[in-house]
Amino acid sequence: AATADKAFVIMRQMLPDILIADVDTTGCDLVRDVRALKPEAGGTVPVIGIGARDREGASRSGGCDAFVPSPFAPWDVCRLVARLTSD
Repeated sequence: AATADKAFVIMRQMLPDILIADVDTTGCDLVRDVRALKPEAGGTVPVIGIGARDREGASRSGGCDAFVPSPFAPWDVCRLVARLTSD
């Protein structure tokens, strides 16, 4: 989605298996909004935060399950998605 607000609307409609968010200011707000949802509404969806700076601590405390610093290797993200969505 082009914006965090649009992503939240789409996420509520689709209930995705995973959310990947840029952990800039609006991305962190998105993650907090998602985490405030009830589990059946998507509040427990795994979240991968991606950021240009080392924001691992900030993204994890904000509700991300994992963090990938950018620039990143696409396969690293693919492996994380597989790990976080496997039953």
